[in-house]
Amino acid sequence: MPVNAVDSGAVGDGKASFTADWSARNLKISRGEWRAGDLKFSLQGEIDSLDGDDPYLRLNLSAPSAPLLAWRKYLPLKLIASPRLEKALHSIQAGRVEIKKAGIDASITGLRRIAQSGIGKQLWFDAELRDAAGNFGGVGIDGMLPLRGADCRLALNQGVLTLQNLKGAYGDSQIADLDGRYDFTSSGAGSFEAQLRGDFNLAELREQARSGLFIAQAAKLAQSLQDLAGRGKVELALKRGANGPVEVSGKAALENAHGRYGDYA
Repeated sequence: MPVNAVDSGAVGDGKASFTADWSARNLKISRGEWRAGDLKFSLQGEIDSLDGDDPYLRLNLSAPSAPLLAWRKYLPLKLIASPRLEKALHSIQAGRVEIKKAGIDASITGLRRIAQSGIGKQLWFDAELRDAAGNFGGVGIDGMLPLRGADCRLALNQGVLTLQNLKGAYGDSQIADLDGRYDFTSSGAGSFEAQLRGDFNLAELREQARSGLFIAQAAKLAQSLQDLAGRGKVELALKRGANGPVEVSGKAALENAHGRYGDYA
C-alpha cells in the first residue's frame, strides 16, 4: 500500500514527513525527513520482516550541522546496549556535528547483540565535528586530559572508528594535527593507534606519564624526574594493543624547558 505523507505531523517531540510503500511485511521509505528543534535528518531505506519477531533494518541517513548533545538524545543506545560505544559518545560533551552519511544494516536482535559481538557491518557513519569538547577517558584511556575546541573528520566503518586531521586544545597544550583509529570490534578489544604533533606543556606530559597512562618505562622515567617544566614542539606516535598498555614513541624540540633528574638539572 503506497503511503504519501507530505506532513505526517508530530512524531514524539519532532515532526516528520515521508513517502513510503507499506505492506504487512515490508516498509520501503523512498524519502523521509524528521525535525525536532535544532535537529533535522533525511532518511531512505527499508524495514523487512515486520510480520515477524525480528524486523531487519536497512536505513541510510544524512543530517546538516546540529548540536551534538541534541543528537545524543535520540540515539538508540539502550537498544544497542554497547557500553564502549555509549562511553565514546558521552566522552564528547559539546560541539556540533554534520553527518555526511550514516546507516544501519542489521536486525533488532543484531543491534542488541553489539555489546557481545562488537560493532562490525551493522553501523557506519561519516561525519564532521566542529568546536567539540570532551575527555578520552570516556573510551577507557584513563588519565587523559580534556579536549576543547576540536575540529575533525570522524568515521565508523567495519567497527573501526577513524579520526582525521583533529586540531584543538588538550589540557594546556595545542594539537596541530591528530590522526587515529579505535577498534570497537570484538577481536580489537579497544586497541587504538594515533599520530599527533603539537605544542605541549611538558609538566602535564610528565604527570600523565607518572599516572601510568603510558608504558611502564615511561612511568619509571617520569617518577625519576623531580621537576620538568616549559614547552616543546612534540611529534608522538601512540599505540595500544587489545587490553594492553599505551606504547609511545616520538621526538620533541624543547623551548625554555628545564628539569631535574637526580643531581642533574
